[in-house]
Amino acid sequence: MNPESCVVADFVPGIGGLPCQLIIPISNEPPVSADFEAFLPRVSVTYDISDDVLIGATVARGYRAGGSFLFAPPGETPTVATFDPEFLTNYELAFRSQFWDGRITFNANVFYSTWTDQQVFIPDPSNLPFTGQTVNAGESELYGLEADFRVEIIPELTFFTSLGLLHTEFIDFPFAQDADGNPTNPDDPTFANLAGNQFTAAPEFNLSTGFNFEDESGVFVNLSAAFTADQFANVDNLPENEGDPIVLVNGRIGFRTDWGEIALFANNLFNERALTRPQVSTVDPQTGSPSLNALPSFTSTDPSVIGVQVQLNY
Repeated sequence: MNPESCVVADFVPGIGGLPCQLIIPISNEPPVSADFEAFLPRVSVTYDISDDVLIGATVARGYRAGGSFLFAPPGETPTVATFDPEFLTNYELAFRSQFWDGRITFNANVFYSTWTDQQVFIPDPSNLPFTGQTVNAGESELYGLEADFRVEIIPELTFFTSLGLLHTEFIDFPFAQDADGNPTNPDDPTFANLAGNQFTAAPEFNLSTGFNFEDESGVFVNLSAAFTADQFANVDNLPENEGDPIVLVNGRIGFRTDWGEIALFANNLFNERALTRPQVSTVDPQTGSPSLNALPSFTSTDPSVIGVQVQLNY
């Protein structure tokens, strides 16, 4: 491709395309390479309390390699920046059980994880491609509970419920600091360290419940409702970047035979509309100052969809 005719980001409103030389300087320099190595042990133990009850424990170490990205803030010379590998140690206890001749099932997991150098994406206020950056948080942790319960009332009817509890927290996340560890914005050092903030897109609570029904004639009904608590779109945890809690109801009703099935389905039956990940503002890690995004973005729930599905078996 002719470098003078190369254009990127022509899909961004108000930009109209950027010459490639402004984004990626043409150079004959050899690419930078790096090698990463990690020792990732994993130990699991299970114990059968009875034929219907099992407990287990797992300790495992996880790893994600470091990398690089093109960092090109508007008006500045593009540079290639790097970030370090991240390591996670996870401790987990598991419980598996069945009762009432297998008609009741209850499973649960409790977990605790510690993170070192967690890789975190920080968006730029412009919200343009290539302007964000990946940085390493010093220390972080998460812990929580996952549980699900299922009961077969009669052979044709089953109720189910699942629950999730999650706590995420940055323990040490130097952010708007200079090379000496001092706040880059001494008049407002709020963002000099993001310790205490939650992870991105990590709701603290979710719950779902519903039932499945199918009789010998082939008639079936499925109905479920799911609640998800609010969550932050960015690690700065600015209030305007906090999404809404949502409740979604989905359902299917139909008829199934050997030749196939026909079903009426509804996704988001009550047309719940909510912004789950608004990105209105951000904090500049160089200056430590919050500002409005030049191009705010939002993620919302999908609208209600009702339709008919036909499946034929050959």
